Amino acid sequence: MYTLSTSPAKRAPIYLKNGFDIKLNGDSENFMSSFKFSGQGADNSNFILAQITESQKIGNPTLLLELNENDFKNKIASIKSNYDSILNSYKDIDTTLVKMVDSQTNQMITYFNQAYEKNKAMAKGTISPKFVDYADYKGGKKSLDSFKGKFVYIDVWATWCGPCIQQIPYLKSLEKEYHGKNIEFISISTDEYRRSGGSWEAAEKKWKHFVKAKQLSGVQLWAGKDISFQQEYQINSIPDLY
Repeated sequence: MYTLSTSPAKRAPIYLKNGFDIKLNGDSENFMSSFKFSGQGADNSNFILAQITESQKIGNPTLLLELNENDFKNKIASIKSNYDSILNSYKDIDTTLVKMVDSQTNQMITYFNQAYEKNKAMAKGTISPKFVDYADYKGGKKSLDSFKGKFVYIDVWATWCGPCIQQIPYLKSLEKEYHGKNIEFISISTDEYRRSGGSWEAAEKKWKHFVKAKQLSGVQLWAGKDISFQQEYQINSIPDLY
């Protein structure tokens, strides 16, 4: 597999092997999409371009994952069928390329299926994971059940997270916009010992000092040692908003 390029913005794959005798016709202003390979070994490159065109039809993968289960399964089956149909329509394809493409297609289908199963846990209408007994800046402890009957807006953050801190003014503005409405804005700090000199006590103090210094509003909670809520919400990085 090689790359045919006339500029950084104009690049196309081409499959070459000893003994191939290939000609290429295409429009430089309609790069790649107009390409037609001919001659000995041309099917390989034409096949690759056809695969790319089919991939572009999938569109935004996020939208695919939002389909209901039956529509999702039908869509995945259709994608697999289309790829197989393209593969079967080219008769003179190198076996190495066939194996590579089969592997890539199977990996893609597996990814979509796994991602869909994970997404189901976060689907609209499902019961939210819960946090329990998180330290409240104002005293005591709070759990998600403490806010039954209200909408909740959850901001997962940490004092060391630069992007989180940059968003504070916008969060304050949003709280002000919805003041008096049946909604609680809950900020959950994930400050932990590794960024606080190896001390959980120091982590909690850092969080409290930051809340006071920045005059943070809303409900300010600290997760402490509990990471189960983050894990169940599949939070792998911050900031994350729900």
